[in-house]
Amino acid sequence: MKVQFVGKHEQITHDLHFLLRCRWDDVEVARIEDIELVDTSDPSSFIVIGYDCYTHQTVSLVEQFHLDARCVVLVISAGRIPVAAQVAVLRAGADDVWDGFPPDTALGIARFVALRRRTIAEEVLRYRKLNIYPEAREVIVGGNESVRLTPAEFRLLHTLALHHERVLTFDHLMDTVWEETTTSRSALRKLVQRLRKKLGRHAGVSIESQTGVGYRLMPAGDETLSRPTMLHS
Repeated sequence: MKVQFVGKHEQITHDLHFLLRCRWDDVEVARIEDIELVDTSDPSSFIVIGYDCYTHQTVSLVEQFHLDARCVVLVISAGRIPVAAQVAVLRAGADDVWDGFPPDTALGIARFVALRRRTIAEEVLRYRKLNIYPEAREVIVGGNESVRLTPAEFRLLHTLALHHERVLTFDHLMDTVWEETTTSRSALRKLVQRLRKKLGRHAGVSIESQTGVGYRLMPAGDETLSRPTMLHS
């Protein structure tokens, strides 16, 4: 995921990178001072604008980037932003305004996920009581409960759900989850155990182990088998 921070605050750049890396391991946060260097060609690009005490300057930037409907525009500040200024940038086209940055980690991630889901038409993988959002890397169980997964846990679940009922080998799963990183079956087994614990009984699925071969995702208990479907939100 590409994030461009427009501003001079190194600390905000650092805090933004740390916050997003807690959820997305492939995020890139670039700090840009020269407005002409901002790239709006990527439809999944996020443009984060550091709030300037001169409200009209921030509003002008928001209006400039809001012209490109593909961009998600977020205004943030380490200090307080007056309510009148927040209203002004929102009216100018900002998707959200955060003051007192950085926020609580869980809240910050949840708000960022909401921005992505609101602005990107992404596919949803539905299987039993699982709703998996590949683009936002979010998992919803039972319609409203968000399950917080690490990037590796999410890749494992997504891969198993895509190929449910089918046994995926240890090697295939390790290559998918960790890509080029050398790992072991022991690490995969521990990852599966953590994922099982996080999903619990409310997801309607179970991760079954096939001795000496690998794992597969199946409906829990005696529930009727159902094919996963890919929908657009």
